Amino acid sequence: MGIGCSTLSAPNHILCYSTSLSNSTLKSKSKSKSKSLHNPTPFPINFRPPLLRSKTMSQSPIPSPLNCSKVESIETKQEISGRPMFDPHSIDPKLLQKLVYDALVWSSLHGLVVGDRAVQRSGTVPGVGMVHAPVSLLPVPFPVSHWRQACELAPIFSELFDRVSLDARFLQDSLSSGEEAVAVVYFRAGYAPTDYPSESEWRARLVMEQSSAVKCPSIAYHLAGTKKIQQELAKPNVLERFLDNKEDIAKLRKCFAGLWSLDDSKVISDAIEKPELYVMKPQREGGGNNIYGNDVRDALLRIQKGGTEEDAAYILMQRIFPTVFPALLVREGICHKDQAVSELGIYAAYLRNKDKIIMNEQSGYLMRTKVSSSNEGGVAAGFAVLDSLYLT
Repeated sequence: MGIGCSTLSAPNHILCYSTSLSNSTLKSKSKSKSKSLHNPTPFPINFRPPLLRSKTMSQSPIPSPLNCSKVESIETKQEISGRPMFDPHSIDPKLLQKLVYDALVWSSLHGLVVGDRAVQRSGTVPGVGMVHAPVSLLPVPFPVSHWRQACELAPIFSELFDRVSLDARFLQDSLSSGEEAVAVVYFRAGYAPTDYPSESEWRARLVMEQSSAVKCPSIAYHLAGTKKIQQELAKPNVLERFLDNKEDIAKLRKCFAGLWSLDDSKVISDAIEKPELYVMKPQREGGGNNIYGNDVRDALLRIQKGGTEEDAAYILMQRIFPTVFPALLVREGICHKDQAVSELGIYAAYLRNKDKIIMNEQSGYLMRTKVSSSNEGGVAAGFAVLDSLYLT
């Protein structure tokens, strides 16, 4: 659950964030008419989701993908009958090479490129090459019921985080330790401590926060998006503090996984015994910061013996195990066959002027796919690729 926002002028602001659900078993179908064969070269790639026939959009009940408390296993999808339309790993090599080449050409013409200093074969600036963003060659099948659920949850999350950001007492009580306040900066272009190497950067941020200029987002929204706030929101009766609609509250709780602080001795003991069922997350973003597997046990044992202040910033979260499917992933112009998992993020736009909500709606999606053996999943961090989906 990520969050970002812009402040128009106090108290006006806008919020953009994403919520996540895991994907279902791959069902894909591709058609290609080839006239000649070309060798793929490393340049941009992205894909337009295929058009859906009306029958794929038939109404279906909204599932309950996640439980809000610890369970033996997490259901991430409803049972879907039938088998995949075909195995993408069995595509004819010549056809596969043609698909990769056509996708690279299409993407280069549509501008999905990134600068890579390791690639010096393109561009006019020495040492900076333009290559395609890493992507999945075929779209991911995704249940239409899960898509509708994610879109329906987006405005509810927007309203929740807006109200959390307005409750200074809740933020203070949740993020402070005794009489000593915890200084947290959760900024899209400045979320790492190394982004603030001296007092001058902190003073500049303070000037921006105290000014009437646009903030994107304000520090209150950064705090509302921290893992600690997520943990607090998962506690009983906390959502009721911010939302009035009982149905909306129930929908939010259905997509909560287990979240615990490191002072819960019972959960800590269980995590030490079965570390593979948990993940430790800090108040950080950007990928590469979470702790998995046996490292969870080692970290908890170290904290029990007297950890550092940084250790105290972690929370425990119930680990989600999404469905694994075969995929074709393209990096640096080369197509790789692998087993993968995906994560869907729904973007939402929220605009408020004092007490009046001007806009609150979902506005697009991000599908990230990674190999199933990888723990992390950030595209920018090099763990995942950009993907698209078709609704099943």
